[in-house]
Amino acid sequence: MEDGTFRFVNRRFAQMFRVTSAECVDHLGPLALCAPEDRPKLANYLRERLAGSGPRATVAFTAVRRDGSRIECELLANRVVLRGKPLLLGTVRDLTEQRRIAEILHFQASLLEQVQDAIVATDWEGRVVYWNRAAESLYGWLASDAVGRDFDALVRPEAKDTLARLRHVLARDGAWRGELQHRTADGRLAWLSASLSIQRDAQGRPVGVVGVYRDITANKRLEEELLQAQKMESIGTLAGGIAHDFNNILGTIVGYLGLLKEELPAEGSLHRYFEVLERSAMRASELTRQLLGFARKGKFEVRPVDLAGLCAEVLELFRSTLDSRVTLRTDFPPDLPMVEGDPSQLHQAILNLCMNARDAMPEGGVLELSLASVIAPDPTSGEPPVLRPYVCLTVRDTGVGMDEHVRARMFEPFFTTKGPGRGTGLGLAMVYGIVRNHGGFLEVDSEVGRGTSVRMHLPVAGTRAAPEEEGRTPVQAGSGETILVVDDEEPLCNLLRDVLTRRGYRVLVATSGDEAVRLYQEHLGRVDLVILDMTMPGLSGEETFDALRALDPRARILLTSGYTQEHAAQDAVARGARGFLQKPFLISELAARVRDALQED
Repeated sequence: MEDGTFRFVNRRFAQMFRVTSAECVDHLGPLALCAPEDRPKLANYLRERLAGSGPRATVAFTAVRRDGSRIECELLANRVVLRGKPLLLGTVRDLTEQRRIAEILHFQASLLEQVQDAIVATDWEGRVVYWNRAAESLYGWLASDAVGRDFDALVRPEAKDTLARLRHVLARDGAWRGELQHRTADGRLAWLSASLSIQRDAQGRPVGVVGVYRDITANKRLEEELLQAQKMESIGTLAGGIAHDFNNILGTIVGYLGLLKEELPAEGSLHRYFEVLERSAMRASELTRQLLGFARKGKFEVRPVDLAGLCAEVLELFRSTLDSRVTLRTDFPPDLPMVEGDPSQLHQAILNLCMNARDAMPEGGVLELSLASVIAPDPTSGEPPVLRPYVCLTVRDTGVGMDEHVRARMFEPFFTTKGPGRGTGLGLAMVYGIVRNHGGFLEVDSEVGRGTSVRMHLPVAGTRAAPEEEGRTPVQAGSGETILVVDDEEPLCNLLRDVLTRRGYRVLVATSGDEAVRLYQEHLGRVDLVILDMTMPGLSGEETFDALRALDPRARILLTSGYTQEHAAQDAVARGARGFLQKPFLISELAARVRDALQED
């Protein structure tokens, strides 16, 4: 090129620009073929190259063919002297296809960066060569920190999940799908759904692995919770049935022990012996109460409860059992909302949490109870979870803590890490059942050597707590009122008849729901109170309740059972039942509840 015009162009140049050699030589120059927007840049480049100034470099520009089509070009021009005249000798490359491929690659790379799944590519030795933005979010390492590092060393997978162990599967099958466990930058163990595929060179040799990883930790946790709930429900059904039958047996034993005590002088040794037997039987009933709590069949008398006051009552009893090396701390803010529940059941749950925390600190430490009003997702509300108000009780200790194996089994009944004779393994199982039965949930954080925190969430009640009764006046004897006793256990029927007859009542006995309905109808208007067992074969307690109320909407009915389904008892109480009496009960308690039921309007 001389004086801005071509002196020679080869065949490839003519084909690229769709011109003939004759049209170019001595007639056209580079600027004539350049797009207007790039002419100043190209002219400056040509001037510098012709003057021999500036570094040896190329210039990219857009060319316009004679037919108006455009191509992307790159020019490399060098100054030469021919016959004493400076000329430019240049080569032109068509960059159009290269630019198109680069744009496609850039688009594909941007797609990889936008996907929500982590994409990681490694060479065959396991070194990271690609790490997308989602991988940064999942694992916590930037691409600049991850690329070049050994993948297994970076994510510290479980032994069975290492890339090194999976290579022989990939080499054989070409791909692998499954679930893995990797650790993130902060040490969290994450469950991942993984899809791995092998990359081969032109000769078919494996050169790398591309993995697509999705975090399924939350899904795995939900699956585990569902399996745990199903397992606990099955065991709970068995435990509840055992507790019910055992309570019926204890009810007869406790009742007749009470009657025998009444026949003996209060100061005699035999009276004391029977008191010991009675207390032992009631202690046995506490074991069944724990089974009922675990089985979620123990919440009977629901009312608004001041959780701070309840915690204070528990600590008043519990404080004396603490080792002097254990420091007790509390944080109960004023004006917390009430929770809705059965005070005795919640009392037992809080006491068990405190006892577990105490036993976890044999060398002493800090036991802390704190209450807070929180808004949290309701785990029973499905997806997405509904936010609800709760009062959260946190019981924290600085004891030995739990490893993952113990944490996985901590709510199983009869599972305990305590030595023989030091625990039944029912404490936390009972807490789990009671809290779930109250519509709440538990959260547990624990670390070996650092302690455990258990957070018990209970739903907020809609009303304020009713004041506690200051005391009870002596129970007034009956005056000939008629009481219908309904229970499928004949020994219990006989006991109730004997107890109530001795206290001045007239007693009718029915051992089934059908018989109870028939007797009530025969004595319609003359039955003052019905004591109704809620768990009977045939016509159930709930169905018997409905049948009696159909005969007499004002019928006084006192419910009793070794256990009851929560909704059945609560529904019956809401529809006018005079309360619930759980077996086994002392005859003094029976007499008081009967008197209360008869005196209610």
